[in-house]
Amino acid sequence: MTNYIESTEAIAATIMKEKSTSRPTMAGHCAMASFGYWWRDHPEVHQLLSCEYNEQHLLLTFDGDVSLIIKSPRDAEQFDGSLIIWDVESLTWRWKGFASQYSETNNFYRKYLSIKGNMLVDSREGENPTWHYAPRAFHPALIIAWDLPVGPPGPFLYRYRDRGKERFEMQQLQRLYQQQGANIASEMLRHAC
Repeated sequence: MTNYIESTEAIAATIMKEKSTSRPTMAGHCAMASFGYWWRDHPEVHQLLSCEYNEQHLLLTFDGDVSLIIKSPRDAEQFDGSLIIWDVESLTWRWKGFASQYSETNNFYRKYLSIKGNMLVDSREGENPTWHYAPRAFHPALIIAWDLPVGPPGPFLYRYRDRGKERFEMQQLQRLYQQQGANIASEMLRHAC
C-alpha cells in the first residue's frame, strides 16, 4: 500500500529532508520532470535554493533563476529516490534567458492548468510551440529526482508512466467496486422495505 503525502506542509518537509540527505555528490541538487518531460528536455541538474509553502501553494526556487509554483499538489509519494506529485491544480515554471535582468522579452514560462479535469498547457519558450509540452498520459505532474540512474533518461520516465498507468487502473477498479457496493446496498434496501 502506498502512503500518499497530502498536505503542502508535508510535501515541503519531504523536499527539504531529501535535499539535506541526498547522496553527497548530489547534495541539494535534483533533476525535474513534469507531465512526462524533463526540464529543458533532458535531466538537467539544478540546485534547490528554497522551498516555501502555504495551505495551497508550493514555491520552489532553483539556481539559474528558475522557479516552480505548484497549486494544490495532491497524491505525493516517495518512490525510488524521487518525490512524485501525481496531481496538481496548476504547475508553473518561470525562468529568464541568459541576460542578467528580467524584461518583457526575457521572461519565459510553461504553465499547466487543470480545467474541468483536463490538463492544458500554455507556454512562452522561444521557438518551442505550446503543443510540444502537452501533458503525456499517465505521467505524474512532477518528479523531483535526487537519485538519477546511470543510462539513458527515457527509461527513467517510462517507469513512472507505467506506475501512473497501474495507479489509474487501480483507481478505476476501486470506483467500480464502490459503485457495485452502492448498487448492492440500494437493492438490499429496496427488498427490505
